[in-house]
Amino acid sequence: MTPLRQRLLAAAAMATVLGVAPALAQGGGAGVLLEHAAFWRAQGQPARAAATLERVLAVHPAHADALAAAAMAQIELGQPAVAQGYFARLRQVAPEDTRVARIAEALGLPVPRVTPVRATPPAIDASLQTAGNREAAELNRVRPPLVVEEAPRLFQGARDPRVAGRIAEAVLRRDPRNAEARVGAIDAAVALGDLASAEVLLAEGQQVNGNESRLSYAEARLALAQGDLGRAQTALRLAAEQRRAQIGQDAPLAVAAANGRRTLLSGDGQGSSFVPLDANPATPSAGGVTPSQLRASDDPLLSEIGRQLAEVNERTDGRVVPNFTFRARSGGRGLERMREYGGGAEVAAPLPELGGELSARVQAAHIDTGRLDATVPNLRRFGSNALVLPGPGATVSDARAAALRPRDDSATGTSLALGYTRGPVTVDVGSTPLGFREQTVLGGIEWVPRLSETFQLRLRGERRSVTDSLLSWSGMRDGASGTPFGGVTRVTGRGQLEYYEGRVSAYGGGGYSAITGRNVADNRRWEAAGGFSYALLRSPTNELTAGLDLTAIGYEKNLRGFTLGQGGYFSPQNYYNASIPVDYRERIGNFAYRVGASVGVANFRESASRIFPNNPDLQATLEQQALSDPTIATRYAGQRSTTVTAGARLDLEYALTPTLRVGATARYDRAADFNETRALVYARYRFDP
Repeated sequence: MTPLRQRLLAAAAMATVLGVAPALAQGGGAGVLLEHAAFWRAQGQPARAAATLERVLAVHPAHADALAAAAMAQIELGQPAVAQGYFARLRQVAPEDTRVARIAEALGLPVPRVTPVRATPPAIDASLQTAGNREAAELNRVRPPLVVEEAPRLFQGARDPRVAGRIAEAVLRRDPRNAEARVGAIDAAVALGDLASAEVLLAEGQQVNGNESRLSYAEARLALAQGDLGRAQTALRLAAEQRRAQIGQDAPLAVAAANGRRTLLSGDGQGSSFVPLDANPATPSAGGVTPSQLRASDDPLLSEIGRQLAEVNERTDGRVVPNFTFRARSGGRGLERMREYGGGAEVAAPLPELGGELSARVQAAHIDTGRLDATVPNLRRFGSNALVLPGPGATVSDARAAALRPRDDSATGTSLALGYTRGPVTVDVGSTPLGFREQTVLGGIEWVPRLSETFQLRLRGERRSVTDSLLSWSGMRDGASGTPFGGVTRVTGRGQLEYYEGRVSAYGGGGYSAITGRNVADNRRWEAAGGFSYALLRSPTNELTAGLDLTAIGYEKNLRGFTLGQGGYFSPQNYYNASIPVDYRERIGNFAYRVGASVGVANFRESASRIFPNNPDLQATLEQQALSDPTIATRYAGQRSTTVTAGARLDLEYALTPTLRVGATARYDRAADFNETRALVYARYRFDP
C-alpha cells in the first residue's frame, strides 16, 4: 500500500499544479469535492476520483479545475475518448489555461500554444449561489496567483520528493500562509531525511496557521520519522480535533468497519500475521471520538488521521499476548515426523524516555516425533547403527532392537527472548528452549530504511534454529556410541528491495546462510526470491490481492538424513518454486478475518549423500562392510522431482471488549515431498493509555 505521506505529498502537489486556489479549496462544496478527487487520484483510484468530479460538474458544468482533473482521471482509467470530451469542454471554457497543453500532450493531440495564466473557477450561476460560495468567489478575486509557470513540467515528476519540494517552496515564496504547500514542503524534507529543515518549516507554519489540521498531521508524520511516538500521538489527536472543527463535524460520527494490515511478528512464525490497526477502538483520542469512528468519516483527511492514530495507539500502549500453538510435520515416525505443542506469552511496553518499544517473550514447547518402528532398515537410518547391524534384509532380537532404538523421541523446554523496536530497527536476543538437549543463544537485527516514497530496503542478520525435526531442533543421542548430535542453527544475512505504489507491491532479494550443528557436517545455503502482488479489490473494509512468488534455493550438501553427521533437515541442492497466492481480508464490525490460498509447482534435486558425511573413519568402515554385503548402502540416494505445491490460511479475530481481542490462525503448506500444518489461538490485551 502506498505510504500515507506519499499520498498526501502527491495530493498537495496535484492541488497546487491543478491551480486550485485557497478560496476554492476552503470554501463551498465544490472545493471539498476537488480535494477528495485529488486524494483519490493520489491514492491510485482514478475511478473514485472521476465519480467525485462528476458531482462537481453536475452543478458547475463549466468548472475548469474539475474538467482538467476529470480529463486526467479518464486518461489514467484508459478511456481516452471520454477524456477528449472533457478536454474539448476545457478548451471551450478556458482556452488559455496552461493545462490544455498538458492534457493534449497526454492524449497525443497537437499541443496548442497558450500563454501561462492562472486557472480560475468559472462564475457560478446566480441561482446556485449561496452566502458561502459568494464569499469564496469574492476572496478568489483579490488573491494573488499561486501557480508558477514551471509547474506543468515539474508536475510530471512530482512523485519525486525533490521535485515536489521545489513546487511547494515556489508557492511558499509567493504565499507563506499556504498550508497545502507547507505540508508538501515538510513531507518532501521528511522523505529526503532532512528532519531539521522539516522542523523549521513546521515551526514557521504553526506561527501563521496554528489551527491548521494539515500542519498538525504533518507534525505527527515528522515525529514518526524521528521515532517520537508520544509526540506523534499528541499531534494526531490535535489534528483530528482541528479537522472536525474545520469541516463542521462536531456531531458524533457513524461507526463503520475498520481496515486491517499485515504485520510480521517476531519469532518463528507461529504468531498471527493479521493484526488490526485499532486494537482498542473505544479509546477516546480526539474529543471523545475513537480512531475507528474517525476512519469511518467521509472526509479523506480525517479518515487517514484516524487510521494513523489507531496505528500509533497500537505501538504506544502496552500489551500482553498469551497464546497456544500446534504444529504437525509429515514423515516417518521416530525421525522425520514431528508434533509440536506450545504455549506462552509476550509482554510489550513503550519506552517514553528512550523511545521505541521493549518486549519480552516466554514460550514453552513440547515436541514429539513418535516411536521408531524397530525394523533393521529403520534402525540403520539412525546414528551409527549402520555399523553394528546386519544388512537391511536381516532380523535382530527385540532386546537388541530396543537398545539401538533412539531414546530421544520427545523434548520439552522453554525459550526466553527480549526484543526492542524503534523506527526502522528491530533487535532481539533469546535462547533455544531451555530443557532441549542442545541449547544456544539466538537473535537477530533488522533495518528497514526508506530509499524513496516507493522503495524501501530490508536488511537482516540473524541466528535461528532449524526446526524441521527433533534432531535438527533439540538434538538426539546415538545409542550405539553415546555421541550427541544435532541442534542445528543457521546464521543468515539477507537483503531485500521492496516496492509499494498504489495497488501494486513487489519485492526481490537474496541471502546466504552458514549452517552448523553439534557433530553435524557444516553446510551453506543460497537463496533468491522475488514476486509481486496487485490489489484487485480495495476498500476501507476489505481487500483482495493476487500475485506471483518465485523462489530459488540451493544447499551445498544434502543433510536430510538421521545418521551421525547428518542434520535431519530438508537441504536440496536446487529448489525452484513458482506459486500464485490469492488473499482476501475483511472486517465486519468487531470481527475480522482473512483467507488465503496458493498453488504452484516446484522442482528440486537432492544429490547423493554419504551416510557419515563428516567422519571419514566411520564412512570407510561402512564402505568396507559393503564390499562383503552388497545390500548395505553407503550413501543416501539422490533424487529429482517435480511436484505441485499448495498452501492455505485462515485468520480470525474478534474484539470482546475495547481492550481485549481473541483470535485464531491456521496454516497448511505442502512443499516438495512433505507437508506441514500449524495452528495458533491467542488473546491480545492492551493496556489503556
